[in-house]
Amino acid sequence: MDVPNQPFGTLENSKSFNVEVYNDEYAENTESVTISLGSNSGSESGSTIISGYGIANGSQTITIEDDSYVLSLSPGQNPTEGGGSESDLGWFTIQSNKPVPGEKGLKVRYQISGGSAERGFDYFAAQATLSTAAFKTEDLVVMPDNASETRIYISAIADAIKEDNETISLKLIPNVETDDKGFQYQRYNIDSAYSQATLTINDSTAYQPAVVLTPADRPGLATVRAQLVNGQQQAFFDVHLSSQPLATVSVNLSSSSGSLSSQQLSFSSSNWTQPQRVTLTGLSTEEATTVTATSSSTDGQYTDLSSSQRLVPSGWATELELSLWEGGSLVPSQPLASVQAIDGTEGSNSRLGFELALASPVVGSPVELFYQLSGSEGFSLDGSTADAVHKPQASYRPLELRNSNSSGGYAYADLGGLSTVGSSGEISA
Repeated sequence: MDVPNQPFGTLENSKSFNVEVYNDEYAENTESVTISLGSNSGSESGSTIISGYGIANGSQTITIEDDSYVLSLSPGQNPTEGGGSESDLGWFTIQSNKPVPGEKGLKVRYQISGGSAERGFDYFAAQATLSTAAFKTEDLVVMPDNASETRIYISAIADAIKEDNETISLKLIPNVETDDKGFQYQRYNIDSAYSQATLTINDSTAYQPAVVLTPADRPGLATVRAQLVNGQQQAFFDVHLSSQPLATVSVNLSSSSGSLSSQQLSFSSSNWTQPQRVTLTGLSTEEATTVTATSSSTDGQYTDLSSSQRLVPSGWATELELSLWEGGSLVPSQPLASVQAIDGTEGSNSRLGFELALASPVVGSPVELFYQLSGSEGFSLDGSTADAVHKPQASYRPLELRNSNSSGGYAYADLGGLSTVGSSGEISA
């Protein structure tokens, strides 16, 4: 600005110039005002003599600090992959040097600046829509009224991949706004020392890489029992991967006896959830057979993994064992037996008897179930005055439950044939 010439009066040796600074809502850089002295060697006009002066310090500058919001960014909590609670969310923290007044809050823009994690695949980040006309989502959050802090929340996406922890880097950027007259401005400045931060996504421990061999259509029986098919021992088992690979995984199979229908299987990141069926034919009847699986892949998590499965002949009486292949110790598993009564009417041909069932399928050799019949309320099963007769008449009778369906299913037996009779005659089930 131009300051008019200021004459000094008699015995006056100082002058002051006050600069009034106007307040506004715009965020600006630090501004300055400089005053410079012009030279004057003196002059004479008629009887008026104006003295001249020399200059020792010809200019001075004052700075005007901006009173806008200054924002800083810091890492908050690291997100955990696939977490189902609020404590598993991650966030960046935005802080302001002073609370935000007004009714609309302060819109703050950010930018994903790097990191090993991929947005939309590994995580979601908060976004906002400013226009309902275009519905364009933008990387923007709002600091609420009277607040001096807000968060950018990060939600890690669950996957079935075992991987190293990944990172997300984020930085604050200016939010340039335009008023109705076309004037562009911004409402906050950014502390350059704290303009960006990084979070780490903690990988889920739910999926651990492994190659698993289980009986066909079963999630976790530890022992595979063969069946006798056309006089030859034959066993079926499934090969699984327990986590999603990042590259194709080859599984090589070998057996201590018998012939495998496939000696190499291939799993990809798209078909890894589907188990692959393998048939072992002609396995030994003298000893248990061991099938070994070994993996190879450019995915380091699936390099040189190995597992094995035990297969026994159909005639062996080895107790079945149950082990969840996701982990856990071997636990003997015995099927639960249950009985269902079938009521009848005296003197009629209606059915009377019991249905016996096992809660789990019979695999291989049949299960021998012992049962006993007893009468009550005067109902007799033995002798010449029996109401119904069932033979043989041992205390506990054996009944075989078997399953001819190689793919599983529940085994049951119908203990029918009982009917009410007169004083003579007998029937047996």
